Amino acid sequence: MKGYSKEAKKLFAFGCPSLEVFEAHATRAKELGATHILVTVDLPPSMWQYDQSGDPYTAWFVVNPGLLKIFPPEKIKPFVNEPYSQTVISMLKERCQVLRKLGLKGYWWTNEPQVLPEDFYVAYPHLRGARVDQSNRARTAHFAPCVDQPEVLQMYHESVQNILSQCPEIEIFYFLTTDSGSGFCWSPALYPGKNGNTRCKLRPMEDRVSGFLLNMRNAAESIGKTIEVDIIEIPPREWMVPTFADPMAIVKKLPQGLAVNHLEGPDGKRFITKDHDPIWWSTFYPIVGMPRPLDFLRRCAEEKKHEAVRSVHTINDATNADLCFSLLEAYFKHQPESEFEILSVLRPIAVDIGGEEQAENILSLWMTIDAIEVGLGMLDFGHLFIMTSLLTRWLTRPLIPFPEELPREQKEYYLRYILQAKGDEQADNLVDVQAMDMFKGWSARLLVGNVLERVEGKIIIAQALASDLAEQLPDDPQWRVLNKKFEVLTCLVNNVNNVVRYQAQLDRIKAITEQQPVDQNPVLGAQGGWDYEDMTNTVRSEIDNVLHLKSLIEESDEPLIDFAPLAEHENVLRFGPELAQQLKLKADIMNQHWQDYKRLFVTPNP
Repeated sequence: MKGYSKEAKKLFAFGCPSLEVFEAHATRAKELGATHILVTVDLPPSMWQYDQSGDPYTAWFVVNPGLLKIFPPEKIKPFVNEPYSQTVISMLKERCQVLRKLGLKGYWWTNEPQVLPEDFYVAYPHLRGARVDQSNRARTAHFAPCVDQPEVLQMYHESVQNILSQCPEIEIFYFLTTDSGSGFCWSPALYPGKNGNTRCKLRPMEDRVSGFLLNMRNAAESIGKTIEVDIIEIPPREWMVPTFADPMAIVKKLPQGLAVNHLEGPDGKRFITKDHDPIWWSTFYPIVGMPRPLDFLRRCAEEKKHEAVRSVHTINDATNADLCFSLLEAYFKHQPESEFEILSVLRPIAVDIGGEEQAENILSLWMTIDAIEVGLGMLDFGHLFIMTSLLTRWLTRPLIPFPEELPREQKEYYLRYILQAKGDEQADNLVDVQAMDMFKGWSARLLVGNVLERVEGKIIIAQALASDLAEQLPDDPQWRVLNKKFEVLTCLVNNVNNVVRYQAQLDRIKAITEQQPVDQNPVLGAQGGWDYEDMTNTVRSEIDNVLHLKSLIEESDEPLIDFAPLAEHENVLRFGPELAQQLKLKADIMNQHWQDYKRLFVTPNP
């Protein structure tokens, strides 16, 4: 294959808050043997796509740098935001200039084939492909283009040519499909069900996907370039079906350098050692900078499961990037696999940070953080805080007994960021989490409470260790800041526990009062029931909880929680800079509704 190289390639990915940080991290990555750097992280979200539909589900693809919306071919230019495209292109070119100076290459990660604006399909209805939204979460239908149509392939052909002409350092494309507003026609795993353009229904999937990948390769070769592409399906969980029923049928149609599900054409050899790790999201998100060295080294060790000429290494903590680079350097040197070997590698790093006297405390702290992560993972239907406190806005929405009576203007600050499609009834139900019922009912309340009680015990241990390190190492501010992050973590744990407790009790008491109305005039001496105290104390707990979190955020000189730098960039996937004000608003609304509980309970009349 022309220009194809089987030399070892090391792909590195890291957060990129500025060009200076990008260059510094790329320089350090090169010292560790990097050959390719991810250039598409931390690009501005395409918020203009919100303007077209107003659907919160749009958040899943505005953060993904689709080829056609950033380097638009002529046919699509009237339907995308040109200032946005030019801004992103400028950033990509600057990053590629850094790579050129360092003698490195770049790679591009995104979801494809990705959603295009509805106006485009109105103008070109025959190019509409599969519906790719999750119809229980989206308020609007969203469609990817049909890559069986020659016109669509020509669009991708032009886009790839534009990318490589302006950013010639990019050599590898890494795509996820069937998730976050992407997918192929007639894939069995599409979220709305198997669907697509009727004109291509009978075309075999192996021809559809191989044709898409070969078209990209041909586009590169037409301007004297060679690219490599790996497209993977979203890993199916137990209730899902695979996107590619027979990936090898596709792979056999591909040359070397093109792959499906990490299987490289034409014989299915492993394309890359492991999956690309998330850079920002983790069990602790939206908390920033929670060190997770054990998890980091475990992820490094995953590459040993498969042999391939390409490997990928992710610096998945921008705040602790120096620590991550040190961990990666130690991993390359020692190649730990077992838990004992991982701890043996960590101890010298702990000594470098805190000296021999504090190394054991630092190791103990890291191990406790790992235990907290394991505990939170027991409630993982997607990372716990992301699914609840963020995507369902448990953190900022008020707990009130009759949310349907709250004026819409008072709901707007959180309602527009909830992934809820069916209507206000579902949106008002706190535990309707993305059309799932995993936190619904009294049994869920007991289970969640039991798990989080154990997690809270570990947090207390972690706080004691961090406090001791802050006292013993007063010149190192990280331990003081970390202690504050444990306080934030406690607030998030309390938020989840309070919401599940509240909704379970609310559902229970409403079912009772439907059968037996509440006595609004209790006799003298009447006492409040256990459930009245339980619910009202939960309300007070959550009010105090979010006000404490507000104080932590406002009083800290260091970032504790991630949020967008601009209010207009707040979306489903990210809080905005007005988070502290929203927490205060939540508490104010809850305090305005104390009297509502008289409609549900016999209130005390001592």
